Amino acid sequence: MASEAPSAKRPRCDDFAEPNEISKSRFWFDDGNIILQAENTQYKVHRSLLANQSVVFRDMFSMPQPANPDPVVDACPVVPLSDKAADIEHVLSLFYDNFKAHDMREHMPFPLLAAILRIGKKYQIDHLQNEGLHRLRKEFPTDFAYWNENCVEVVAIKSLGDHLEAIINLAHELSVQSILPALYICYLSAVKMDDILYGTKDIDGVSIRLNEEAARQCLKGRNRLILELFNLTKKWFSTPGIIPSPSCERIMLSLLW
Repeated sequence: MASEAPSAKRPRCDDFAEPNEISKSRFWFDDGNIILQAENTQYKVHRSLLANQSVVFRDMFSMPQPANPDPVVDACPVVPLSDKAADIEHVLSLFYDNFKAHDMREHMPFPLLAAILRIGKKYQIDHLQNEGLHRLRKEFPTDFAYWNENCVEVVAIKSLGDHLEAIINLAHELSVQSILPALYICYLSAVKMDDILYGTKDIDGVSIRLNEEAARQCLKGRNRLILELFNLTKKWFSTPGIIPSPSCERIMLSLLW
């Protein structure tokens, strides 16, 4: 009897796909009594610490809990979170590692800044959110005179120039509108029009692009700045008092034309 011919159908990719494996974070304490899960990472931590830091977690834990919670890992209920695992890792590091890992007197890496702003706002961890907002407002104040006097000395955010697009998107995401004028000026002074339209790559080589509203505002602002600079330059020719000597005028002309 002839052997059965193999199926002509191609196997689907998901026939061989394995389910995403859940990994344990380094924040996995033997005496922990709650497990947080963000993406594919779990954290076995302490209810009391979370409740002490966050209004949202405090309210959650104060509610009556089911007698047989599901799912359970290591006899602890699992709380699924919609946040990025990296953000949760950063915030738990602040809670557990504290000054061993983070010197809050120094400039802060952008990933940590983004994490404390997002998690601080979502879970009502006020001291984290306030710290993040303080650093943003210190870098991008609403008072031009203060900004002009202190822009060189400010070190609130590490490698600031490498993260301008990401900071703009974060400000829109979290509705931190007050920093946008100064932030837009910093951004526009550092990029070309193609960067606004098509995006750039961050220091890790990952493509990043402004959100649609930010890109529209930056294009409008860029055009207005160019026009204002052009009008200012024209005034140099018609206002002798601004250029006090013929030599200054000759140097200016050689630079501009």
